[in-house]
Formats: sequence, structure tokens, C-alpha cells
Amino acid sequence: MNTCTALKTKAQATIILLMGLAVTQPADANVQESDNAQTFEAVCDLFQLAEGKLPDDVSLEDGATEIKKLQAINMSLAPKTWSGMFAKGIFEPQPWDEAKTAGLNPQEKWKDNWPEWQAAAIDTNPAKEPGKSIASSHFPKLTGQAAKLAQVRIEKILGKAQRHQKAIEDTKNTLKTLTNDYLSKKMNEAAYGVENGKGTFDNSGAVGAGNGVVTQCDTVGTVNGKQSLAYAMQCLCFDANQGSATKACRKDLTINQGWDTATANLKAAFTEIRALCATGGSKKVTAPAIRSAVNRIHSAVRMIGGAGYLGAFKTGNCDGTAGAGFCVKYASKIT
Repeated sequence: MNTCTALKTKAQATIILLMGLAVTQPADANVQESDNAQTFEAVCDLFQLAEGKLPDDVSLEDGATEIKKLQAINMSLAPKTWSGMFAKGIFEPQPWDEAKTAGLNPQEKWKDNWPEWQAAAIDTNPAKEPGKSIASSHFPKLTGQAAKLAQVRIEKILGKAQRHQKAIEDTKNTLKTLTNDYLSKKMNEAAYGVENGKGTFDNSGAVGAGNGVVTQCDTVGTVNGKQSLAYAMQCLCFDANQGSATKACRKDLTINQGWDTATANLKAAFTEIRALCATGGSKKVTAPAIRSAVNRIHSAVRMIGGAGYLGAFKTGNCDGTAGAGFCVKYASKIT
């Protein structure tokens, strides 16, 4: 038997062995310890980000002053027949209609841009900035073709600067609404289903509905129109009866809470669920970190019989029993 044939034979034998193992290995009938460990870790990651501290609000530098100077430089390089239309006397503004009366022949289509060009012409005044700096530069020494070439370059730079300034202004307008206060409320809502505080997850009394019962695990984990991460964490980890101790989320830790005790004291019950998350300092909240955590959760959802399941599911409902499932059910799909 040559080497090639021997390798093929070994490969075939290996494949047959692996297929045999796959066929003969029995599937677990019930939810086992740590079946939800990786899924819970992903949800915890996003939950901890939602509880994290946002970076300070950013402030963007305004380029208006630099653009104003570029416009003045551009105007200083223009022919006097052009720049002279916008000012009269000692750098006094000359309106469009006065320029027309003076026989300077300004075109009708220039009216909209006239105030901007007029301001640039006034700014070339060497008695004040930015005209003073321009007068002491090399620009006034340029003549003829050199001045034309310089003006072309300045116009290109000015165009880019104006586009960047427009982007800065648009971003500033967006940031007016996306303040840290606004984002903090949205993050808290993602964590607990409310904009401020912990809602019923901070309730030491009876919570006989909503976040305190398993029912919503089978309906997208929705409580009062919100799908909180805190409730999803309970769906992944709580036994219907705390005495069952399935340990679906972490086999190394035992919690003394379940859906049966959550209705009596949800604060105490959720505190133990929260303690199952990996310990560590406050997470740094960044867009990539949030996207990564969300993607991990999405990738953990399995489609079974036309429905999506986050967490371990066997049959029936996500009811916190080992024979059925520790999960959140999405009736048709994940979006």
C-alpha cells in the first residue's frame, strides 16, 4: 500500500469513527448544568455595559474662524474688478443694488451669495484681523499667474473645509438630542425596562405579575412593552421551583432563588441572578463593545419549529423546568 492510499484509508476510518460517535451519543432529555452558561455570559456582558458609565459628552471644535480667514485670503487673490464690487469707501459694505447702480454689473444670480462674498471682501481690511495677517503674509506679493494658481488651491482647501464644517454642524445638531442624559436613560431601559432606577427589580415586596413571573419568558420576554435584559437573565437561570437547583447558568454557583420566590421578593431574587455575572470593574461603554455584545446574543438564538429561542429549550414552553426550557421564546423570528 503506497503512502497516498494509506492516508486515504486513515481519513476514511476517522470519518466513520466520528460519525459513529455522533449517531450513538444520546441527546440530553433535560436541561443540564451550564447549558446556558455561554448565552448568559453574552446577556450579562450587554447588561453590564448598560449599567456602565458613558464617556463624557464630546465637544467639537468649530472651524468657522478658519473658514472666514480662507474666504478672506481667497478674496484678496481675486481680481480687483471682482473684489471691488462688494465694498465701497474704506471697506464699507456695498449692497448688491448699490453695485448695480454704480454700474458694476453684478449678476442677478449672485444675490444669494452676495452677503458671504461681501463679508470676505470686508475681512481683507489690513487694519483688522484676518486682513491684518493676510497683509503681512506672502499672498499680497503674488501677481498674475501665481495669484491665479494660489487662488485655485485656496478654493479647493476652502471647499473641503466648508464640507467638514457642515459635517461638524450636523453632528452637533445630532448630539443635541443624543446627550449622555438621554443615552443613560435608554441604557437603563435596556437593562431594567425603565428609564430610571430598577423598577420592580428593586421591589422587596410581592411582584405577582410582569417581572416577577415566568409567563413572559414565552412571549419575547416582554413586560409592559419592554424587553429588559434583567428579565431575560431570569428566564435563562431561574428554576420554576428554586429547590430544583438546575444551575442552568453556572454549575459552580448555587442560587437560593427561583420563580417561586421571585413573586415574594423580586429584589432579593434578582440580586442573586445579577451575582452570577462575571465580576469586574465598570465596563467601558463604546459602540463597538455594544455591537459585539448584541451580535453574541443574536448568534445564540436558535430557530426551532419556526420560533427563535434564546437559551436551552427542550419542548413545550420556556417555563423554567428542566424538561421544557430555561429560555426566552420569540414567536416567529429575531429582528
